[in-house]
Amino acid sequence: MLASWSRPWIISSPSFAECMQSHELAPLVLAASGCRHPARASVPGAVKWASDRDNENNTHSGRSSSWPTRPRSSLCRSPPAEHPLGRASARYRAALGPEQRDRSCTGKRWVTPRGFQRRRAVARVISPNTRAVKLTMANAAILVGNIEYQRLSKLECCHDDLLAIKQLLEATEKYEEITIIENAEADPLKSQLRAAVDKVQSPEELLFYFTGHGHMHQDEFFHCATNFDARRPNQTGISTTELHTLLKLVDAGLVVKLIDACYSGTLLVKGEWFPQNKDGFKNLISIASCLDTQTSLTGNPLSLFTEKFRAAALRKTEGPVFYTDIINTLRDEFIDNNSQTPCFVQQHTAREQFVDDASRLAALRKTLAEITTAATNRQIAQEIVPATMTLLERLAAADAKVVKPDLMANFVGTFFDNLIKRVSTSEFAKFFDLEVTEHARFEEATAEEFIILVMSKEKRADNFVTARHTRKLRTPNPMGASYSLLQGFGFGNDMYEDTWDLYLNCTMARTQLRITLTPKFTNLQRIVLVVTCAPSLDHCYIFEVATQHLLRDFGKYDANGPEASRRWWKVNWGEATDGIVTKISSKFTETVRGQLENAEKRLSQG
Repeated sequence: MLASWSRPWIISSPSFAECMQSHELAPLVLAASGCRHPARASVPGAVKWASDRDNENNTHSGRSSSWPTRPRSSLCRSPPAEHPLGRASARYRAALGPEQRDRSCTGKRWVTPRGFQRRRAVARVISPNTRAVKLTMANAAILVGNIEYQRLSKLECCHDDLLAIKQLLEATEKYEEITIIENAEADPLKSQLRAAVDKVQSPEELLFYFTGHGHMHQDEFFHCATNFDARRPNQTGISTTELHTLLKLVDAGLVVKLIDACYSGTLLVKGEWFPQNKDGFKNLISIASCLDTQTSLTGNPLSLFTEKFRAAALRKTEGPVFYTDIINTLRDEFIDNNSQTPCFVQQHTAREQFVDDASRLAALRKTLAEITTAATNRQIAQEIVPATMTLLERLAAADAKVVKPDLMANFVGTFFDNLIKRVSTSEFAKFFDLEVTEHARFEEATAEEFIILVMSKEKRADNFVTARHTRKLRTPNPMGASYSLLQGFGFGNDMYEDTWDLYLNCTMARTQLRITLTPKFTNLQRIVLVVTCAPSLDHCYIFEVATQHLLRDFGKYDANGPEASRRWWKVNWGEATDGIVTKISSKFTETVRGQLENAEKRLSQG
């Protein structure tokens, strides 16, 4: 078994059928399996060897010019004469003892020397009509990152995210094929994904990583390509369904998905009562950076999730690092982070290893520690130690940073005015009547529970907003242990009485904004957008809830309806809100367009 070499074999002469008839293919297959055979060099000119370095460069097909590259002289080259199996195999065999080197494959098991990870390298015939024999791979990875977007904000950190994950995977000495796709539009991205999938056949593990913008449309998550357009998400993005279809072609023993994007924490199959299934995979581990209602934070130089994932993978210094170790560490890292909560879908044996020996990562761990130490020293050298402050001075400095009534009014007023201007366009005037309503208190019931769930978990130094949720049994429990069992399966919630308390205790002229689109035609639904600003001393909490309401009677619509969007942001009072205005107005416009498109399809079929 080869230690770290697994490259394609190209049978150039004689033909495949002739080799089989003359048994000249046997030495090649045995050599590909890592076995000694006295006749393995008896077929001169029968094998062309792909350069390890050239193949490695080939995998970075989508990267920018900043990636280090090196020109190739040819597609294939021969290995050194003294080592017919190549450099990696020579290292492997040199580490074996004389007795182990003399073993053949028949009836005996190869021993992996210390410091080498077992690899599977099995020759496989692509088809009887071709001369190509391809080696199945032990592990492979596909890394996708988008930085420059045509319609969305630039994500500077995604380039460094790609580099960090690539370095981490290479340090494991586990992945024989790492494909990097960077800054690709939808069509080239899908083509490169198909090409990457076609190169990999039946690996033990396939790892897919994405860093970039994410988009949620109804119940489907989309990985945004650089030309992503929310009006055409299937054409300009890759949905989870489409991605799974591609990844299932690989037939991997384990598929690992790491998604660092907003709204990425979606279920594999929507509406399931029991835990998610594998969606056609043999085993699956899916780790998303946030829930489907949350945004994923960027950072400098790495995004928050990618930085925490790398740290979790490097935490152990000895023994195997299981994926469950990484997941448990991530859970603890985000345990008090209510604005970003990673989502995990696990259908596996809990024995899957990210790396078989944590000591393999020692060099990377040391390099990162040196970088961190150097950055810390530079920061300390640049800082001027402040003079000791009295309590009075500290209180005065703290008061200078908190919100004042005039700042609060200006912040909320500017935000609401800009949002009204963005959504009050004439694009839908032929289909809907627009109505704008503002409240000085929390008046909108559709947003109440969402606001309470978030605000009740936030640590605030004030009581500007009272947000409280309580639950108690309606009656004494007559069913005892049986009822407890049913409750564990999700039944019996009617036995509880929930109380939701939400009050604004401070004075605000503008607190909630309600934008209503009432249809001019009975085949359309009413669309209601409620945006709320909930204040605290240091931050403003912005909530967005959009709902759609069916016609209940002539001129009357249901009070409640399915949610089209539900998001929240926590911003400093001095921050600009242009980005939030863009996100809310874009989602609202997308919801209206989606309803019009659905009505057109329904009426055209009827």
